[in-house]
Amino acid sequence: MQGFRALVPYERIKPYRRLVKIGRAGIAGKAGVFSQLLQRHPELEALIVSELQAHRVVVTEGPKGLILSGLSGLHRRFRQLCLQLGLTERDYPLVQKQQGIRSLAAAAKAVATRTFETAAGSALADKRSGGVRPDVQGLPSVATQPYDAVEFDGHRIDVLLRVVFERVPGVEESFDIERVWLLTIIDVCSRAILGYHIVLEPEYSRFDVLKTVERSLVPWRPPPLSIPGLRYAPGAGIPSERFPELGYAVWNVFSFDNARANLAQDTLRVLTEVIGCGAHAGPAYRPNGRPHIERFFGTLASVLAHRLPGTTGTGVTDPRRRIEELDAGAPAVVRLAELMELTAVAIANYNAQPHTSLGGRSPLETLGYYID
Repeated sequence: MQGFRALVPYERIKPYRRLVKIGRAGIAGKAGVFSQLLQRHPELEALIVSELQAHRVVVTEGPKGLILSGLSGLHRRFRQLCLQLGLTERDYPLVQKQQGIRSLAAAAKAVATRTFETAAGSALADKRSGGVRPDVQGLPSVATQPYDAVEFDGHRIDVLLRVVFERVPGVEESFDIERVWLLTIIDVCSRAILGYHIVLEPEYSRFDVLKTVERSLVPWRPPPLSIPGLRYAPGAGIPSERFPELGYAVWNVFSFDNARANLAQDTLRVLTEVIGCGAHAGPAYRPNGRPHIERFFGTLASVLAHRLPGTTGTGVTDPRRRIEELDAGAPAVVRLAELMELTAVAIANYNAQPHTSLGGRSPLETLGYYID
């Protein structure tokens, strides 16, 4: 009897095993025999893992799938280890014409993407075993509880702004900006935004990434609102403010893209040694690897950026963009404090909105359910 465990997709109570008899050096009827070879001789799989971790074999993302570099050297060392383990030229894989090189390539790709240690190494991420919590065994395919995994990304807000601020009391200064970056961390399980950071620069740096991490850990305090009619929705907020027990709570896996600021040594050191989580750099140019944060940015653009007077819209064909270009030509005037208020309200209200993927609950309600 399995009970509710029978409802877990693709869950098996024991691994699949196939019996294969090697009769001749043909190419047919050998499916699964390489996996059995690795099971009988764990030293062979350990060799593949060590070669990947030492970057003598590198797996990269190509236009048609994974590309393996350094296969010939790996195959040579693999054959030598087979002979040391007592295999002869009448045994598989040495009896084969190509001596198992294609199966070795497939196994190396599978090992590189199966565990976090080798996948992060292939993506130039850094994971130090001393700084990782002992319950982290790899990148979870599904986040089963809050803070199992979070996603990070930076989004350029589609708006042209003139920022007005007071450098000293009574003295205002202003400057026009064409790029406003919003850096955000979202919890995969609950879809809750844990923290955010606004960057008024052409590109964000590693210090901005670390500032976003810091603001996701430190308990959030809602800024006072000065814009008439602007208010927080009932139950809106950030998890660290709504649930005091989540203040300074850390996560297991931190997923991001291959931006240089994300892969900086300072960023990886803080994540792996200070936070104690796995830093998972996904494949380049694959935003679908972080679907939840990308979906949030689309929602935020529709409720915030594309409603501002200075919006650039979704592109040159967007009618909202043409209307603004036909206007006086000057960017919309907004104070820095107002921009902060608008962003805070939009994100706090997002955490209080029901999600169909959460069964009609809001992200904060989902967190409250798990906490209870």
